[in-house]
Amino acid sequence: MRLTILPFLLSLFIGSAAAQTPPTATEVFNLRIKCKEMVAERDRENFERNVKMGEFASKIISSTYSSRYDPKTNKCYGEFSTHYLQQTREVMLRSLYDMQVDELMATWEENNGQKSGMVIDKYNGGKYPVGKDAAEAFINDMMSEKN
Repeated sequence: MRLTILPFLLSLFIGSAAAQTPPTATEVFNLRIKCKEMVAERDRENFERNVKMGEFASKIISSTYSSRYDPKTNKCYGEFSTHYLQQTREVMLRSLYDMQVDELMATWEENNGQKSGMVIDKYNGGKYPVGKDAAEAFINDMMSEKN
């Protein structure tokens, strides 16, 4: 009985080890492209939503986005930054999303000199306090290739 279970357990161990092999350089390249496409699509959707708002839409001064695929975690991150005028207020907004699950991770806003920001608890781990500077540091860390 012991001898029949051992090969089964060994095959499970080998199978799980093989499933955890890191992606090849080609796979990482392709996943980075897919990540960039997902982030670009989200940016396009955001722009279209703003256009549909018509006369009530904010006047966008600048809007940028960037993507980062992390092969260690197999995650795609999207960063969106917008600088706009809303009535008489000047607003800067920066947000970070986990694109694969479409979840906001962190955001900060500067609205007529008033600053606010947050890192969603699920991602924070107690490392980042509340506020614009903490949210900005978190976004910078997550978008860094050093991460």
